Amino acid sequence: MILFTRKYKPESVRPVTFYSQQLTLANQVKYLGVFLDSKLNWRVHVDAKYKKALAALYRLRRVAGKTWGTTPKVTHWIYTAVLRPMLCYAAVI
Repeated sequence: MILFTRKYKPESVRPVTFYSQQLTLANQVKYLGVFLDSKLNWRVHVDAKYKKALAALYRLRRVAGKTWGTTPKVTHWIYTAVLRPMLCYAAVI
């Protein structure tokens, strides 16, 4: 369970039970690949997408060399097909 609020310290929340189980309060959750935190400032989501795309970029750089590997055209295609959608998924514009 997550409580979305911009208050610095929200008042104490009564325990919520769902199917006779008490839900715990979390600071962030991942829903459909989007990280949501209680303040909705998107910092966690942007950092996670950045790290994932950076790791994919390093893997792409190992495949393409200056004198060997994939051609620049294929490298650009991989960038537009793999890296750009990673960065743009649920982008805050």
